[in-house]
Amino acid sequence: MSKSKAHLMLLAVPFALSLGAAGYAAGLSGGDGATAAPACAVDAETANGALSLEALFLAGDATDGLYEFTVKSIGGANRTDIRQGGGFNARADESVVLGKLVLGRDAAYEVTLKVRAGGEIYECRQRFGQSA
Repeated sequence: MSKSKAHLMLLAVPFALSLGAAGYAAGLSGGDGATAAPACAVDAETANGALSLEALFLAGDATDGLYEFTVKSIGGANRTDIRQGGGFNARADESVVLGKLVLGRDAAYEVTLKVRAGGEIYECRQRFGQSA
């Protein structure tokens, strides 16, 4: 039984609505007791021929919002195009699981997590799987 786990933390990229894709990377706060900046994260775990993905939002302040979790295969004979989404609520400094997927690990996937919360848009992108 082969099992490996990778926690990939992607700093959220808030986009000002008027700026479109021109944004800035948000950093996490230091240990001075300040609230952490919101961030996206995707946990990836492989076991028994499968790749498990878990979409997370790390809230700074208490908030509610909407998310879209998209996974598309890159190349290969089979095609994957999955979209999950909906609303969520988070307490201050809470890590909220927004979505989970289990896929074959013998392919490569483009993963996007887009979160709208607190008047901002946060977008995280990562590749997982073979050839990633």
